[in-house]
Parts: sequence; structure tokens; C-alpha cells
Amino acid sequence: VLTLRIMETMGSDRSYEDRLVRFGYIELEKKDPEPGAAGCLQDGHRIRGHEFHYFDSTDNGEACTAHKPGRKRSWDCMVTEGNIMAGFPHLYYRSDPAFAEAFVEKCRQFSAKRQAQFSAESRTDAEKIFSGKRN
Repeated sequence: VLTLRIMETMGSDRSYEDRLVRFGYIELEKKDPEPGAAGCLQDGHRIRGHEFHYFDSTDNGEACTAHKPGRKRSWDCMVTEGNIMAGFPHLYYRSDPAFAEAFVEKCRQFSAKRQAQFSAESRTDAEKIFSGKRN
């Protein structure tokens, strides 16, 4: 259900297929050399994962290339936008510790930003209360 909501949010159409789509183990590789272009995946790194799903999408993304290990088969996947990196692959974070470290760092940065926003909002609310300017 979450995957379907993400797909709707990203603006792609989806369909239920009668068979598994792109089933099995994969290795993801970043396509765009720009920093942050594929979330936390760094140039030259690959992260392992797998796909197993009955749904398909009109836009599976183009931020990464999924490679079938030991085969020549590959396809584009993963949609990225800001801090979002979304797609069908389930990633095995231990296969690329740099990915995991970058992900945790992005979480810390996001948390600090949200805490600063919350603190600023709280100060504004407190100032209104103590100055007598309540809603």
C-alpha cells in the first residue's frame, strides 16, 4: 500500500500484473554523477537488493541502473527528488556501508532542521502568549 501511495505522489500510473515483475537479486548503480543525484548512493558504488512485486509503473525512475548479478540484463529504476529516493528495490544496506552512513547523516540533518523549525515555532507561540497576543 505504501508503494502505491508513493507512486501516486510521484505522478506515475501503476498496474497490477499477473506475474512477478523484475523478480530477484539486483545491484543498483548511480547513473548521474551529480552529488545527491541518487540519494545516498555514491559514484562507483553498488548496493545490493532484490525486487519481487506484481505491480508495475509507467515511471520506474532513471536515477539508477539495476543490474542482475552474473547476467547482462539491466534496467533503469529509482525516482529521486530532494531527500526522496523511491522505487521497487528493497536494499541490503550492509552491502554498501557508505550508503548506510550517508543515509544516517541525512536523517540527522533532517532531524536537526525539523527541531530548529519546531523551536522557532514554539518561541513564536510563547512570545504571543506572554505578550498577550493570543489567537
